[in-house]
Amino acid sequence: GFGQFLADEYAEKLDSRGKEYLRRLISSAGRMDRLVQDVLDYSQIVRAELPIERVDIRSLLADIVETYPVFQQNGTRIHLENEFPPVLGNQAALTQCFSNLLTNAVRFVAPDTNPEVRVWSESKNGCVRILVRDNGIGIAPHHHERIFGMFQRLSKQYEGTGMGLAIVKKAAERMGARLGFESLPGEGSTFWLELPAAPDSKLATAGQPVNLAVHDSLL
Repeated sequence: GFGQFLADEYAEKLDSRGKEYLRRLISSAGRMDRLVQDVLDYSQIVRAELPIERVDIRSLLADIVETYPVFQQNGTRIHLENEFPPVLGNQAALTQCFSNLLTNAVRFVAPDTNPEVRVWSESKNGCVRILVRDNGIGIAPHHHERIFGMFQRLSKQYEGTGMGLAIVKKAAERMGARLGFESLPGEGSTFWLELPAAPDSKLATAGQPVNLAVHDSLL
């Protein structure tokens, strides 16, 4: 904050080298702030009680898209393509999951490419799979095994802390959800999260036990 005050009020008194030092200071402080917040988010997912309840996925996704500034940028298009049956999960954890998946989807695109993201659901055998497909740079096969690890940044050309997918993985584990993806360089990525479909009769019992069921692609 003080760095930004300095830039706003005293930048005209600095020479070009001083301005560059100040720019680096503000940028580094911003990265550290984001890293601390992501670590706190991860810790919250690990430690917090996550009661399982009925979650309206379409409402949750629409709220994320409408309220996060990164999704309001010019040229960014996010399509919620079909009906999303309610699932059994945790509202806060699912917000973490989909906000991170959608943020990655619009962030990791080639220069001069407008982000375009499709989100849809598929129902089968009492489960609902929510898929997020982007037109981004894709992920090389040799990176597939480590992308869900903490502090894994696959490219220095893009801003990030390397914590987003680690948060998604841990949240999925805590809810007993299945998680996976398909991706190739230059062909974009499709990430998916699969949860039990919610019964029509009533909400799931808060605090019910969940089973760990992580997709093989994470192992």
